[in-house]
Amino acid sequence: CAPTESNEESCFKHFSNEFTLPGAPKFMKLAPCIEHNCCCIGVGKMGPDCADRKRKHVMTTGCLCNFFAMISLLVGSLGGLAADSNVLTRLAWVEGKGDV
Repeated sequence: CAPTESNEESCFKHFSNEFTLPGAPKFMKLAPCIEHNCCCIGVGKMGPDCADRKRKHVMTTGCLCNFFAMISLLVGSLGGLAADSNVLTRLAWVEGKGDV
């Protein structure tokens, strides 16, 4: 495991800091521009105090929502690109009727 000061004991410890990223050496060279700039620090200060205490829950929820969004986008994209219109009918998560 990469060097970390995290007190996390679960599998989340492997994702706890910048050193655990796949491209860590390159990321650390670019960190002043990517993560430690005035914009990121300013926006980071606006977060509520409760989010700091529940960071793991907030980030896990965000990750799950992001994963669901990616699956939904893939299904929508593949359905929209299909040559057969029945694909859209089978993949529809909403149905409706309209008049022109």
